Amino acid sequence: MAKLLVVLIALGCILLPQSHLVASLQCYSCSGVVNSISECTNLLNVYPSICGSDQVCATFVLHKSTADILHRKCASSNICNDLEIQYQRNPVVTVKECNVCNEDNCNSAPAL
Repeated sequence: MAKLLVVLIALGCILLPQSHLVASLQCYSCSGVVNSISECTNLLNVYPSICGSDQVCATFVLHKSTADILHRKCASSNICNDLEIQYQRNPVVTVKECNVCNEDNCNSAPAL
C-alpha cells in the first residue's frame, strides 16, 4: 500500500506541472460568397483548423464589388480593427461584419 501511495505521489508531481497546458483553439477556416451554395456558408466538408496560441476564431464579411465574401479563420484578437484600418480608404472593399470568439468552432454562425 505504501508503494502505491509513493507511485501516486510521484505521478502527481510529474503531471501536475503540466496541468496548466491547454488544448489549442480550433476554428473553421474557409472563404466563400454569402448566400451561395458554398462550403463556407453551410460548412459542409469544412473541418476546423488548429489556431496558434495567441489567436481567436474570426468570422468576417467583406463587400467586394457586387458580392459579400464570408471569411472564417484563426486570427489575432484585433482582426476587426485591423480590417477596418486596412480597408478604410478602399472604395472597392468594405468591412460589412466582423466578429471574434474564443471557444472551439465558435465561428460557425451564419453571416448576416
